[in-house]
Amino acid sequence: QNRNLVFVSHQWLGWDEPDPNKDQYPVMVSAILQLVKLKGWILDDTFLWLDYISIPQVHRNMQSLAVASLPVYAAVCNAFLIVAPAALHVNTGEPCGFKSHMNRAWC
Repeated sequence: QNRNLVFVSHQWLGWDEPDPNKDQYPVMVSAILQLVKLKGWILDDTFLWLDYISIPQVHRNMQSLAVASLPVYAAVCNAFLIVAPAALHVNTGEPCGFKSHMNRAWC
């Protein structure tokens, strides 16, 4: 079976949730559908690694271990997708987008 794993990297747009105004979700869906079409993959055989659902958010020790394993996950993925539309951080009001995403310390 030919399964594909996509590592999705994005910047959290709120302190407590990744996409509080749903600025990134439609961009993420569109990008994944385009990637699947471009690569000739089957959508049902395409899986996502996404921090909010792939890294423990409550247990801090498990979270640290998961973050430390990010290079391994990124290395085994078939594609690395950056989702960074122009948006504002809901807590700081700071603009976020590709430039601020690339200035972050990790994926």
